[in-house]
Amino acid sequence: MKTFTIEVDTRTAKGKNFVNLINEMEKEGFLKIVKSRLYQEIEESLKDVKAGRVRPFNELFKTIDVVKATYVDGYKVNIEFSDKKTQIVDFEQFLLKNHHPLNEKYKDIHFFKKFKIESGNIVWGKNWNLIFPVDQLYKGRIKV
Repeated sequence: MKTFTIEVDTRTAKGKNFVNLINEMEKEGFLKIVKSRLYQEIEESLKDVKAGRVRPFNELFKTIDVVKATYVDGYKVNIEFSDKKTQIVDFEQFLLKNHHPLNEKYKDIHFFKKFKIESGNIVWGKNWNLIFPVDQLYKGRIKV
């Protein structure tokens, strides 16, 4: 038996017909298709993705952004993320335990309520005096 490597453009009708012919010939025992190890690994990975056991590669690196924020009460804000998840985040402990001069004014509820959404995050102040990692907001827990 001889071994051949054939590359076929399966985007064309002729290429699709050729692959169908090769598959039929394999079924009838006229030839044997040997898939490379890499091809087999990719095929197995795709089965895992389709079965829901693994998330697709492009989903592993999706960024989550803050898209909306609504004042609740006290130092609590209801935050909506780009994946539609909402989370109520309480900033009180952070503000009470963090004594940085830039943060002091946000202990006043009047100033605390003046947050805005910029570049996918909730921020306070013209120069982003107060900003938090989105992953902490998403989890609903601000590190103090």
